[in-house]
Parts: sequence; structure tokens; C-alpha cells
Amino acid sequence: MDYQIFFLTGLPRSGTTWTMNMLNSCDNICCLGEGRFFSSMLRDVPSLYDTIKQGIYNWHHFIAHRKNNWLNLDKYITTVNKTNYISKHILNTSITRETDIIVRNYVLDLFNRHKKQNIKVIGDKTPIFYIEEFKRILRIFPEAKIIFLIRKLDDFIVSILFHFWHSNSQNRPDKHICLFEPEDFIIINNYINHKSSKIAIRNKTIKRLANIWKKTNSFVYKKSLINKNILIIKYEDLKIHTFKSLKKILNFLDISYSDDIIKNIININSIEYIHNHNISTLKAHINKYELNLKDILNKDLYLLLKNNQNYLDDLETANKANKEIQE
Repeated sequence: MDYQIFFLTGLPRSGTTWTMNMLNSCDNICCLGEGRFFSSMLRDVPSLYDTIKQGIYNWHHFIAHRKNNWLNLDKYITTVNKTNYISKHILNTSITRETDIIVRNYVLDLFNRHKKQNIKVIGDKTPIFYIEEFKRILRIFPEAKIIFLIRKLDDFIVSILFHFWHSNSQNRPDKHICLFEPEDFIIINNYINHKSSKIAIRNKTIKRLANIWKKTNSFVYKKSLINKNILIIKYEDLKIHTFKSLKKILNFLDISYSDDIIKNIININSIEYIHNHNISTLKAHINKYELNLKDILNKDLYLLLKNNQNYLDDLETANKANKEIQE
């Protein structure tokens, strides 16, 4: 390949859309939007990976148990009374390997079709929720560069809640996100329309979001210690120090632009520019609502959020210290 592959990822509402738009404003970069290769997050739309894995399962299972050498599993098969047996572990490992190969070839073919002469870097904006989805990227594309965005826990919860409530109320394609139930949207709708209500989200939904945030982000932090192809960008840094953060991303992708060009890219993707030019497709991603979780959560639940945030902050500090030692 004559181009670098990358994936722009992180939990939803962590700045991936904004970053994608800035990258697509660069002449040498093509960032496709949510091919849902490794993760779908929607109830009725499986990811490409899960679709292929499920699709080949029956064929794979049949071939393996027939003791056919297509899959080179003969040595793992035990025959008892003329019936072939193979362990679930071996079968699943083989299915995963074959799925990985198919997904890799399919995604590379899609990238090649979007490759133009001036493009040096091509990738996909790939929001994820769970560790397994990130592992799929690492396993299938070990050579890819990964830009991973992390947002503060409180802001992540508020932003994702209002965004997908809005998707539901506007009947947008992403309304069937798997993290929320209809009751969640009824509650937030009552909160918005009746300011006297202090309940904006169910406790169990808060806990689920907080645990996913901690597990997924901490896993990536730990992986970044041993994998130089992972770049972590904090959403707050991207928002406050946009120039510095974007330049860091471009350097990570081995793309060089003058400071003036970078400043122009930031300007045409700013909130002010989007509003002034009425770019409706981007305005939908800007959160209009504010909510202080400390005002609506009990002390124990808010302490959980605080502890999760502190845990990740400590990981970040340790990460920086280790990288300084390595350098």
C-alpha cells in the first residue's frame, strides 16, 4: 500500500465527528464516516464484523465437523463412534481468524476505492463502546495508527444522553443505540419539558455508562504504553488547545502543514463557522443542553463518577511519566 491506514475512535460524543471534519479538510487525508466495521452499537444494525462472523459460522462448523482439511483442523478433531467432535475453543478461534481475514480484505478494498492520487492517509471514524471492539482493530490492522479521543466522564454522560434523546425525538437513523431504553428518553423528555423534575436519567443507566467509560478508556491507556501506534487525545485539550492538538494528530499521521493552513482548517470547522454558514449536518452534533450531574445524583452515585474519573486521571499521569522515562 502507498498510504497509511488509521482509525479515529473513542466513545461516542468524545469529539470524533469534529476531528473527522478537520482531518477531511486536509488535502492529503481521507477519513470516512462510521463504516461500522468493528462495532455497530445499534440494536437492529450489526457491525460488518459481527455480520460476517455469524454468516460463516454454520459453514465453518459444518466443514470442521466433517473433518475436511479446508480449515486445517484435522488434528483437533476427535472421532467417537463415527461422530466428529471439536472443542468450542478451537472452533471459535478458527472462526475468529477467518472473520479477521475477510474483514481486513473487505475494508482494504473499500479504502482502495476511495484512494485518490494526493491521499497519503486514509481511515475511518470508528466510535466504540467495548474493549472487544478495540481489540478487533488492533488484531486485524496491527499496522494502523489509532487516534483515540477521551472526554471527561461527567460531560460524556450528559452529551451522550442528550444527543441520543435528540436522535430519538427526531427519528434519526442512530436512534436505536443499545445503551438506552425507551424509559431513558421518556425521563429526559420530562426533564426538558418540566423544569421542576430533578430526575434526568436512571441510576442504572448512569452506572452502566460510567463503567463502560472506565473499562474502555483505561484499557486503551494501558495499551498505549506498549503500542506506539496509539495516540490519545483528550477532548478538553482538543477544545481549548485546538491548534496544538490538531498539529499533534497531523504529526502522528506524518502529515505536515504550515501553521496558517492548520489555523484555517480549525476556523472552517469551528462552531461559529458552522452556525454562520448554517451547515445543518454538523449542527446536529452540537449539544444545546446543559446538566450538572452533581445536582441530580445522590452522593454515592456521584462519588462513583468521581472515583472513575480519578482512576483514569491517575492512569494518564502514570502514562506521561513512563513515556518521559522511555524518551
